[in-house]
Amino acid sequence: IHFCTKGSHLPMRDISYWIEPVDTWRISKIITDGYQMTAEHLHTHHELSFNFSYVPIRHSINGHLYETNTPYIVYRAPFTLHSSNTLNNDPYIRYKLDLNPYLFSIYDGIISMGNFHNANEYIIPATNDQMESFRHLLDMLDEYYQTGNNNSFDKTCVGLLAAIFGKLSNLSDHV
Repeated sequence: IHFCTKGSHLPMRDISYWIEPVDTWRISKIITDGYQMTAEHLHTHHELSFNFSYVPIRHSINGHLYETNTPYIVYRAPFTLHSSNTLNNDPYIRYKLDLNPYLFSIYDGIISMGNFHNANEYIIPATNDQMESFRHLLDMLDEYYQTGNNNSFDKTCVGLLAAIFGKLSNLSDHV
């Protein structure tokens, strides 16, 4: 696990604040040629990003720069100032999972933040096999979301999120 505390410092820029609320949860499957979000911003929710591509990406996290170029999972806590952009226009695939912070207190013990507790951001490098173990769960969660259950937090959603966070905990314990 790479807890982001080192790196090149960036000068402070204008900060945009993403105010779209996440009532419970949201998942987005993003398939694009390149990705540019150079404006630093923050969210009021937890964000997990599962990046499946071998694309060089530059991240800014609380004023520090980091680069990744292999599949990885990134966790961002609420109010973590960040931006990211690909360094080329190669095909890029990721799933972005946004979660309201209150869900972890409501479902404490079922859905656990585990190693992410009290961290601003974690970047977890992953192998293709590890990422594929998440793809099935993310596809099921995305299908559930797309069928109109986007504000539902029933046993199906809780079970899928618990499985995702269980895999994350196991993966982060071994990194």
